Amino acid sequence: MQVMISVVVPLRNEESTIKELHARLLEVLRRLGRPFEIIFIDDGSTDRTFEIAAKIAPLKIIKFRKNLGG
Repeated sequence: MQVMISVVVPLRNEESTIKELHARLLEVLRRLGRPFEIIFIDDGSTDRTFEIAAKIAPLKIIKFRKNLGG
């Protein structure tokens, strides 16, 4: 069984960078040739971070209603 790679990224108010971050992660992970998943955690963003992330694939996203990261 191959090891799956999970990349978990906490985000807060990253609407201007989220697409580029995902593209760069995807490029690197695909080159590895192993199963992977990308998980973004929206930590209470007040901008459009979640709405933009919801349109990106492949991606799993978790949304916190308020900032829990301090």
